[in-house]
Amino acid sequence: MYRQRHEEMTGRRFGRLTCIRFDGSNEDGMAKWVVRCDCGTEFTAYRANLVNGSTKSCGCLKQERLIQYNKNRKKPYESQH
Repeated sequence: MYRQRHEEMTGRRFGRLTCIRFDGSNEDGMAKWVVRCDCGTEFTAYRANLVNGSTKSCGCLKQERLIQYNKNRKKPYESQH
């Protein structure tokens, strides 16, 4: 079983997330952190996902990108003129 050493990350930012406090480890020793998104949502994320960039927000970033994508798409029934 692999055990990660607890690294102090309080106050560090990853994308839109700020680490608030250490929240223990799972059964495999993966460190969990309570994080706060810029939109105000708090949730628990794995340290590894924060560091490698796979977790950047609570999901609000994906939602904003989807909205922007849909705004920029041309509708098939819209005139090209």
